Amino acid sequence: MLKTLTPGPRKGADFLAHVDPLQLKVQGVSLVGVYLKNTTRAQIDAYHAAGVNVFLIHQRGYEGRGTDPVGAGTRHGLEAAQQAKALGYPKGLAIVFASMGDYDNTAANIKGSVAYFHAAAKGCIAGGYRPGAYGDADLFTAIGSTALSCQAAAKAWSWDWVKGKWKGPHPTAHLLQYPSRAVAVPRAPWYGVRVDPLDILKQIVVWGPGPDAPPVKPVRVAKPILRRTISRTRNEEVVLLQRHLSFLKLYGATIDGRFGPL
Repeated sequence: MLKTLTPGPRKGADFLAHVDPLQLKVQGVSLVGVYLKNTTRAQIDAYHAAGVNVFLIHQRGYEGRGTDPVGAGTRHGLEAAQQAKALGYPKGLAIVFASMGDYDNTAANIKGSVAYFHAAAKGCIAGGYRPGAYGDADLFTAIGSTALSCQAAAKAWSWDWVKGKWKGPHPTAHLLQYPSRAVAVPRAPWYGVRVDPLDILKQIVVWGPGPDAPPVKPVRVAKPILRRTISRTRNEEVVLLQRHLSFLKLYGATIDGRFGPL
């Protein structure tokens, strides 16, 4: 069934490997982005049985940097629609394409990324689905908001590495992903799988469990613990941590890259 999710803090997760859905639900995850290339209907059914909602992501590589982004996009748009149909994905929902560059797009590859998306979007629409994009704010701007699905467009990376400045979510974004490279939110470990947390920024329509889904029973699960030794000397990861906390008004001291008591 279709289900509308309203905005809320870090309700989702994005990962390549299958994770026990009941454990995700107990951890408070209500939305999972799964990749078409390695997802089965049995896994989808397991998420739904645990009360977890799903949206689909298509990713084959980073064809925005390839020699024929239009050809790759054309093939992948049709492929994505066929795979989504085989899984029983309801028509009209978004398939989020994530093959447009890797992390931040550059002037050298953003044209190819945009060409790939528009080609993929045609096949996606022909198959009855709406195209979404997974990428940085620059990519969203270059694609144009009218071409993006308003249901499940995702913004993954918005850190300006040149200026050292957090750009913030793009106005068309519905999901905000926190990859550990860009901001100081650690990937949550669930049973050996590294998970990128997602914030829901706007209302989105997803593939939800049916009305007869059983209630989720509480399960004793150890809370994820970040175990890490950080050098007392200047560390670029600490710099990113301080900048992000400063942006959130949680750190007001000097950004010096030193992991101290503050």
